[in-house]
Amino acid sequence: LISGPQPRNAYICFNNTDPNGVFTNEKIRKAFAIAFDRDAYAEQVLKKNKAADGEIPPGTAIGEDIFRDLYEGPMDELLSQDAKKLLEEGLKEIGKEGETLEITFLQKNSDNETKVAAEYYQDQWQKNLGVKVNIETASDNSAFNNQVSKGLYQVCETGWGADYNDPMTFMQCYTTGDGNNPAFFSDAEYDELVNACKTEQDHKVRAEKFARAEEILTVEKCGISPVTFTYSNVLVSKNLKGIYVNGAGGPAIEFRDAYVE
Repeated sequence: LISGPQPRNAYICFNNTDPNGVFTNEKIRKAFAIAFDRDAYAEQVLKKNKAADGEIPPGTAIGEDIFRDLYEGPMDELLSQDAKKLLEEGLKEIGKEGETLEITFLQKNSDNETKVAAEYYQDQWQKNLGVKVNIETASDNSAFNNQVSKGLYQVCETGWGADYNDPMTFMQCYTTGDGNNPAFFSDAEYDELVNACKTEQDHKVRAEKFARAEEILTVEKCGISPVTFTYSNVLVSKNLKGIYVNGAGGPAIEFRDAYVE
């Protein structure tokens, strides 16, 4: 069995313009982002993939390097914070101190796997934060995407897959006003960093800027919160050597250096 990363992630998507005025608050977003166990979710609920610690998946290249070889995921410090305390502080900031918060999680369809995932978040948030979580189920993926794109939700799980092998394919989405920004995230420093990477020729400089932007998106502002990185597992004959799961685009299984022993 060989395993390798794929250029795709899943993340908790907060409506940063939440009409109910809940997920507009940075501390409340952070509380919900960390009030569940990502490893348990991947291993016990999904039974696939791996816990994410950033937005940019393993295997993503930047120039001749792999981005994750240069910069580790930025989320560990946030994940170690006290979720309940963050929630209490956030509720005070939005004028709901001492109240039991009630929110709605939008489930993308009625499939069993999607249902199990939604119920995991519901259970964890209710148990760890003391909130009430309702689940709204979209009729299908198309209806879900339409509802999210219009900002008619509070929080959901969605994801992104690479269009090309560079961090920009993941980071461009969350610039202000981008058509693929379902969180409606907006931050001037983030925009400046990501937009600068479009013309910067030095990949070391680009990597540094992307790393800082990733920290803003997933930790400082917590506009979204990555949950899992996609991994593929392939059963291979013990006599077949030199093949690997391709996480950088192109064929899913790379046979270029394959040989039989």
